[in-house]
This record gives sequence, C-alpha cells and structure tokens, in this order.
Amino acid sequence: MPEMQIVEAAVAACRGDGGANLLGLLMGALSSRLLPLVLGVSLLGAAVLRRSVTLGLSVLAGGLAGALTDPLNHYVLKPLFARPRPCHLDPAVALFQCGSGFSLPSSHAANGLAVAVAILVAVRPPLRLALPILLLGAAVGVSRVFLGVHYPSDVLAGWAVGLVLGWVAGTLARALARRFSSRLALPGGGA
Repeated sequence: MPEMQIVEAAVAACRGDGGANLLGLLMGALSSRLLPLVLGVSLLGAAVLRRSVTLGLSVLAGGLAGALTDPLNHYVLKPLFARPRPCHLDPAVALFQCGSGFSLPSSHAANGLAVAVAILVAVRPPLRLALPILLLGAAVGVSRVFLGVHYPSDVLAGWAVGLVLGWVAGTLARALARRFSSRLALPGGGA
C-alpha cells in the first residue's frame, strides 16, 4: 500500500464522526507540544518532592535527548531531505493544522523515542515501568501519521534518530550522575 493511502486511512480512522472520536482526541493529545512540558515538569516536581535522584536523572536524560534530537532534525536532516508533508500535497488529509516545515524525519517521533530511550538507558527501570515509557515514546510518532502530517517512513526515520540520540543522551546523563553522585546524594532520601 503506498504511503499516502496509509496516511489517508489513518486520518479517516481519526475523523470518525467529525474528528471528535476518542482515537482522534488521543492522537491530538499525543502530538501536543504541551505533553513533554507537562511530563517534564511533573517528573521534576516529583523528583524534588520525593528527593529522588532517580527521577531527577530521568528529567536530565530526557532534557539532553531533546536538546540533541530536535536541533539535528530541524536544522540538518529536514533541510537535507526536503520532503514535503502529506498534508502539503493534499491539505484534505490534515486532521489538525499542518506543520510548515519538511516531513523527513518526524521530529515528534524522534523526540518522543529519544526521551523514552534516554530515560530507559539512564535510569534502567524495571520492565513494568520501562514498557509504558517506551510505548508512550513510540505512540507520539504513530500519532503523526494518524494526524496526516507525516508518512510512516518519516516516523520510522524519526525513531531511528531517536533511538541513537536517546542512547547517547541516556549514557551521558548516567555518566554525569556517576561523576557527580556524591553531590547528588540528598539528605533523608530518595533513590
């Protein structure tokens, strides 16, 4: 099936009854620019309240991942490939506002997976926590196809970038935590 047909089918599934169905709302929420901010502030707040170095490390890893991934995609990779978005070629497929930039690779997919992988590499949580973190990171990319702003291959390319840079960021955050571990030890608490 050609990629544009996949995009059209995904958007049609989200539109349902005028776009107000649960799938459409979920895909919109996953693509929201507020999601990383809300999650980051929540994790940082929890780290401070619980005096948890582990939660603080997850914020550091996620922040490093975003700081590495987003500029690389925006300033280097997207201009290099200069692929138009599906919603630029056919405005009818955009469920919400179509982005103004290029399509390949998906920055949302790259950032979502980079943050998830960085947290997993830095913190090494148990599987019961690791799986939802990884699924949420991947779901951000999937949402971009359902919203009609990326092709599936854009998302796959974004995930590849996110996987590599997430690993780099997580490894760096873990090394920084090890280097400054005596300074990170908090009185009375938290792992």
